[in-house]
Amino acid sequence: MTRRTRRGLVAVGAVTVLAASAACGAGSHSAGRTASGAVKQLTWASVLHHSTDLGPSRAKSVDMLVALRPGGAAALRAWSAARGLRVSDVTASGATLSGTPGALGAALGVAIRDWRSPGGARFLAARTDASVPRELAASVSGFGRISTLHEGGKLFTPPKGIPPKGLAPSDVIRAYNALPLTQAGDTGAGQTVVIFEPGDGFNQQSLDDFDRMFNLPALTPTLIGPDNKSDGVETDMDIETVHMLAPSARIVYDDVMHYAGGNDQATFAQVFHQAFQDVDKQFPGAVWSASLGYCEYIYFEPADFQVLDADVATAESHGTTFFASSGDTGGLDCTPPKSVGEFPGEQGKGVMFPSMLSNATGVGGTTLSLTSTSDYADETVWTEATMSQGTGGGVSQIIKRPSWQTGAGVGTQGADPQFREVPDIAADADPASGTIVISAGADKSGDPSSETSGGGTSLAAPMWAGFTVLMNAYLTQHGGKAIGFINPLLYELANHPPRFPPFHDITLGNNDFYVAAPGYDMVTGLGTPNVAYLTQDILALQKGGKS
Repeated sequence: MTRRTRRGLVAVGAVTVLAASAACGAGSHSAGRTASGAVKQLTWASVLHHSTDLGPSRAKSVDMLVALRPGGAAALRAWSAARGLRVSDVTASGATLSGTPGALGAALGVAIRDWRSPGGARFLAARTDASVPRELAASVSGFGRISTLHEGGKLFTPPKGIPPKGLAPSDVIRAYNALPLTQAGDTGAGQTVVIFEPGDGFNQQSLDDFDRMFNLPALTPTLIGPDNKSDGVETDMDIETVHMLAPSARIVYDDVMHYAGGNDQATFAQVFHQAFQDVDKQFPGAVWSASLGYCEYIYFEPADFQVLDADVATAESHGTTFFASSGDTGGLDCTPPKSVGEFPGEQGKGVMFPSMLSNATGVGGTTLSLTSTSDYADETVWTEATMSQGTGGGVSQIIKRPSWQTGAGVGTQGADPQFREVPDIAADADPASGTIVISAGADKSGDPSSETSGGGTSLAAPMWAGFTVLMNAYLTQHGGKAIGFINPLLYELANHPPRFPPFHDITLGNNDFYVAAPGYDMVTGLGTPNVAYLTQDILALQKGGKS
């Protein structure tokens, strides 16, 4: 649910997600046109990555489409007959090509195999696309995909142990092992979380209903800028996520766009420069959460980031920790605005401000599964490959790699060793395993008591913010201090594993460009938190020892 603008929210059953055509990139995109080869193959590979290879296909026959050039049918028929294949349903633009899997695969130079999706669907498919043989180049412009998978809803294994309406606060706290902190009475009293939003309002009645549902203390967020009453389901989710984890913390809603003051000449950089400075002045040491993003190289220049990174560093010197979502379009977060309605291909590849700042902590997304007792079971990368949705991540083209970003997995998968990689860590982001959200924006009627299931990396970022409030409380009560800039600590713990493992290392899944792997990766970073263990490990580092 991370987003660049308020457009693009669509209801899918009881789940609210971002439409792929308006997700949090530089512009819109859909899969309506053929992708560039690299992106297309990576996307299809991600589909098969989650499926089981059952061996050579035993199907009696395979049908596929062929795109014809003018007058190309005769040559296709002759070529096919010589190879034991059949041509039917010929039109001016195309035809159907049929044959046994063995004969068709041999003719096209691909292996056609049987597969079973994690959801149980059995299908046949070729792992790679068929190329047009030289002798057909003047007659055929291309071959369609060889695949009988047409039940997309069965492709991926649904998360296990998730309540029908979504996760309750107690589920999230238990799953990520924050329960020892909350049982010790750490609820965030005396701390502040600032949530940066691009003008989306919140609905106070929705927040009140959420508090009543889960028996939480009443919350009225502190406002910076006007609440425009737009009933933004995203903003309601961000606020509710922090509040359910740290119910005693003060939550500040900062409408960053109000810093433009009606001045159409104010740049994004200037708006965020003012926002960062203002929030640091008013709420020094607050935890920051940003569930928004803008392509780093479309909307900004390197000089902008020099100033903005320094703003964040100043706030962190006062005790601030800054979490920013990595994006929801599978790494395609820099689609040019002119490409609305087109598949972005390689040109959409990129990372977003502010998650790529060297002083921000980028947060990726996972699909979470629980045991029958709501304990942690496992996680995979959050991905919807066929929709170009899923966790963002990749390599900055502007920000140099910080000295602390080292270790196993960093600099792999073709990453330029000079530049920053995103994200740093991750948390639950799949709407199918997301949290219960109450919001007027979740229903066309505007009912403030409407329920939906929250997701996107903009769920993951405030989740980390809420956990950090709990960790800060524990640390300051046990001889430590507020965390502040957390990234050097995270990578230190990953590179020198402590007695208490602080992360769930995610090793299954991928977005459109990168795959999960042991150690660091550009889809889930170092992993998701074991909050109690991470707290103990950070306390040990602060005291100059090892946990």
